[in-house]
Amino acid sequence: MKIVYSLLLICLLSPAAFSQYSVRAGMGIDLISSQNVVDYINIVNGGNIIGNFNTAVSFSAEGDYMVKKNFQVGVEVAYMLNSYTNLTTGGKFELSYNVIMPSLVGYYVIPGSGYNFKFGGGVGIRLLNVSLTQALSINTASKYSSTGFGLLLCAEGNTLLSGNLYANIGATVRYDFNGKPKNGSEYINNQVYQEPVSFTSLSIGLRLGVSYYF
Repeated sequence: MKIVYSLLLICLLSPAAFSQYSVRAGMGIDLISSQNVVDYINIVNGGNIIGNFNTAVSFSAEGDYMVKKNFQVGVEVAYMLNSYTNLTTGGKFELSYNVIMPSLVGYYVIPGSGYNFKFGGGVGIRLLNVSLTQALSINTASKYSSTGFGLLLCAEGNTLLSGNLYANIGATVRYDFNGKPKNGSEYINNQVYQEPVSFTSLSIGLRLGVSYYF
């Protein structure tokens, strides 16, 4: 009998006893600050055209595994888009970029009946792609790219919709060292500071989506 009780205790305390998978998908709006990029755009356009904080659109998907009752690990892949366009008599200036942001994440989970709250953070690589157009008559876009890394803090609430399907709302804070993108050996240069433009950024985001637990 003692052996049976011991085996039951081991099962209850083992990760498998709390094993549960979930997937999440959603989209959101990010308030982003990238000072080097702002300075570059304002210098090229001859004045204070844009402010320090601007909005960007983001999409994300995530898969998680419940290791213990209150601890969850997972992988998130987020995709952020941002752009600026200015049309003048001299031609067109357009800078647009996207960042692919895979991250390993860990959460402290507070479960409830028909809901849960998650608080956590993560780290991962950042893949930046930039398209830059500067033309007087013919629009020609130059492509640049770089690889960096980023840090993530996040909080999320899930509430039951039906069966295993939940609606969720989340907030994120990201600090991403996206690097200095280049095309071959050519960088995007700030002509005033005489240095390549860094796309390091701080962003605060709000996202909505759905989660499925199984």
